[in-house]
Amino acid sequence: MMTGAFDIECGATTATTFAFDNELEVVAGVPGGIATFKDSVILYYDYAHHMIFYCTGDKEDAKLHAGWLNEGVHVAKANNWGLAGSKEQRDAIAAAEIGKGKLSAKYLPEVKVGGALPVINILRSLLNSGDIIHRVDGMISVSMSYIMFRISPPVYFDCNTSFDERISNGVFSEEFSSNVGEVCSLSQAVKEAVALGLMEDDPGKDLNNEYTSRCLMILAKELGVDHNTSMQEIQEAGEKLVDGDVDFTNITEEVDQKVQEKVKAALDKGCVLRHIASVDVTQEQIEIKLLEVPNTHIFAITPPGCECVRLFTERHIRYPVIIQGPSAGADSTASAPPAEFLSHVRSRVSLQVQLPTD
Repeated sequence: MMTGAFDIECGATTATTFAFDNELEVVAGVPGGIATFKDSVILYYDYAHHMIFYCTGDKEDAKLHAGWLNEGVHVAKANNWGLAGSKEQRDAIAAAEIGKGKLSAKYLPEVKVGGALPVINILRSLLNSGDIIHRVDGMISVSMSYIMFRISPPVYFDCNTSFDERISNGVFSEEFSSNVGEVCSLSQAVKEAVALGLMEDDPGKDLNNEYTSRCLMILAKELGVDHNTSMQEIQEAGEKLVDGDVDFTNITEEVDQKVQEKVKAALDKGCVLRHIASVDVTQEQIEIKLLEVPNTHIFAITPPGCECVRLFTERHIRYPVIIQGPSAGADSTASAPPAEFLSHVRSRVSLQVQLPTD
């Protein structure tokens, strides 16, 4: 009995995958890759649902997303260029999601912002419950989270680690090195972030705010304040740790020194430096700032390589909803698209999926 169907695009070959009695079987591979996807799969097989997991970082291919949705193909993706592109592209995707009413394909949201963290789903749940979002802010780049923590660690962070080790009965494990609470240079922090797989292929995309700007553009779209700006405008206006044209694969001592001067200025005030992105719905402001954060603030003590997003709403105006945790790395990122797929399949066909226990 057929219990589900979906399509996968990988490299130069499009493979159609079906589930029979909870077992997956790849039954066809068609050369040509993404260029032949619609003709070879969507129009050939007559099944109720198709889904593409789009996991490349290609900017141009994101222009195809609205067309896939219009053809009835659900899209789960780890690429956020679709909704970070032009207004015409964003509007085309939004229109495709409602073009066929209840039969419209879905642009599955969660991996676009926050990776494996449920930022978009929680935001939508609050809105669907009648709450009003006033502001979203936080650290939405795991690479910048790691780098800022390493160059500007909070005081007594090691005490928090020792406490968790003591009370967790062996569950807690420090992922990073034992010297993570010690100050290091920007060049060293970037090398570590690259080695840990936290950065884009080009480190400059993280450090020049490109990645953060794409995420902010998606949040702005969700909150309805994207109409007067673009990803490029957000990026250009955002504050950067290092200004000017810098080779982030070979950071000089002069650049390291300038960054350390900013760190020391914050330290003298009892603060740490943090890279904070925000969407203020009330003021319709979208910003990226380097802020001097008090040592005890949630942004200061969020562990390196973790995101921390706050939602200030009508119901949660004094104490915001906080979503915190790791969202990058192979385990976290790879878990998100399958989780979205299973959730979507259950909502569409009431499929009961039993995950392996071992």
